[in-house]
Formats: sequence, structure tokens, C-alpha cells
Amino acid sequence: MDYAGQREVTQHLPIPASAQANPLHAGGVIDLDSTYGGLDARWGWTCELAVRALDVAAGINADRQHQHRTGFENFIGSTLGVRGRLRRDQQDTVQDVDQFVQAWWQWSPRWSLLLGARHSAVRFESDDHYIVGRNPDDSGRRRYQATTPVAGVSFEASPQWRLHAAAGRGFETPTFNELGYRADDQAGLALDLSAARSRNVEVGSEWRAQDSRQLKISLFRAETDDELAVASNTNGRSTYRNIGQTHRQGVELDYRQPLGRSAELQLAWTWP
Repeated sequence: MDYAGQREVTQHLPIPASAQANPLHAGGVIDLDSTYGGLDARWGWTCELAVRALDVAAGINADRQHQHRTGFENFIGSTLGVRGRLRRDQQDTVQDVDQFVQAWWQWSPRWSLLLGARHSAVRFESDDHYIVGRNPDDSGRRRYQATTPVAGVSFEASPQWRLHAAAGRGFETPTFNELGYRADDQAGLALDLSAARSRNVEVGSEWRAQDSRQLKISLFRAETDDELAVASNTNGRSTYRNIGQTHRQGVELDYRQPLGRSAELQLAWTWP
């Protein structure tokens, strides 16, 4: 599978003209011209291991986005709300390549095992073309990479009732929007931001009746290092920072019941 597209965004921010007197300010008008594309290839095999069914899936995906980011003053003389002088001009590129493999093995009539891993490599590049006076060259590069495993086990207590447990690691890089502005109000991308890395555990139960009613309940806990959060939000412009370690834990409940042939009742609850 492959895809491609193009997107243009223009945004006028209510930033006072006095704030834009700073020679490092990017202006109050944002103009983004983006092209993006990617491909995804997957393979699957079914075989036997110790006379038990073994399903293996593997794949690779690659994505790329190129963004021409320009900024302008939002005034001309005493006229506000119009596009003025150029204050930012940079070519930004992000590309990633991921490889993954996953195996599911039913090692007994009632027990099954899931193992998997994904390797991700993400690269951000910024080439600054607005180098004027006190505004220096703010070009930069940043590379993020990680290998994240997952493992799970499932037990079929009865044809209608199944129990499961799973554990894994997660990896999330900043987006271009989060890298767009530095928290110190200087020019260029916020390439000092780190990727968030998480550890996740879940245990749960699923019940399915013959009349298609379903009840799912799960207990979860997630610990994340270097999670991203908003550092400031001024005049519609947000900056971000890493906030250290966070913890989330709780219970999720999901109930579904058919209502005739064309409708369904669904109830969901999460605590806390």
C-alpha cells in the first residue's frame, strides 16, 4: 500500500506588532505548504510449531513529509491583520522507517502466546533560508530511534470467556507542530525535545454470549519517561517541553448489546 498528498495551511495569529519587533520573532502569520507520502508492505505466514498453529506477520513501512514553513508579520504600517514582511523561511523534512515482526502461537487448546517487536527510526531536518542581521542560521538535525517489544498471553476459560495479560514498551516522537517553536522564544525548531518512552501492562477479561452480547474489563498501568506537555500558550502559539516521568493506571469497562438487527447499545466507562 502507498499514499501521497499535499496540504496548505495559512493561519493569522493575534500577536501584537510590538512583540514582533524582536529580530528573532517568526511573525504573526504562518504559511505551511506540505507534501507527504509513504508505503506499507506486509507479509504473513501460517505454519505449525510443536504440532500447534503458528501465525507470523512481518512488515516494513516508510513515511516522509516535506514542509515549507514561512512566517510573516501580521501588519503593514498601522494596518493590522494583513500579511507583511517575511520573518521566517525554512524547509523542514521528517522521515521514518519502521520494521516489525509479530508471532501468535496457540501452544495448547486453551492457551495462546503473542510475541512481537518494532524498530523505529525517525529523522527531523530543518534548513533555514532566513538568515538576516541578528537572525542566525537555525538549521538543525535530530534523529530518534528505538526498538519496542510486546508480549501477551491468553487463556480460554470457556467458549464464551477469555482472560488475557500483556506487557510492552512504547515510543512516541514529537510532531512537527510540537517542534515548531522553541520554549525560549528563539528562532528555529525545538530540536532539544526528546521522544517519550513508555512501559505498559494490562490484564483483562472478555465475555461473549451466544446472542452477541459482549462485556470487556481491563486493568492497565502505564509509566512514561519524557512525556511532552505544553510549556506555554501565548496568542495561539504553543511551545512544548519534556516533563519527566508520568504514571497512569485505571480500569476500563466496555459493554455491547444488539438492539434488533440494525442497532446496538454500547456503554463504556473508565476509572479514574
